[in-house]
Amino acid sequence: LYGKTALGMDREATYFYFLDKTAVKRFRGFQAFSLSLLLFCTSILLLTIDKLPEEVRIPACIMASGFVIFGFREWSDITVAAQPIFTNVIPADDDEE
Repeated sequence: LYGKTALGMDREATYFYFLDKTAVKRFRGFQAFSLSLLLFCTSILLLTIDKLPEEVRIPACIMASGFVIFGFREWSDITVAAQPIFTNVIPADDDEE
């Protein structure tokens, strides 16, 4: 909200100052959000498995764990790919020569 206000008032220098001074806090907030999302998915997984009949719990747990791991990896790949947007540093690609 503060950043949008600065940009709306045509104060780019103060916007970049704000981004610079809050970088660590915004990073921690994003980490907390990511962990919260992972724990929420884990909670849903455990609650769902608890309601299933005993004979299908183990296979359902394995499948659901796979889905959570897949989702977490996708989330991680997207956030790593988005890092240059915020750091303004494009990493060297190992595949290119």
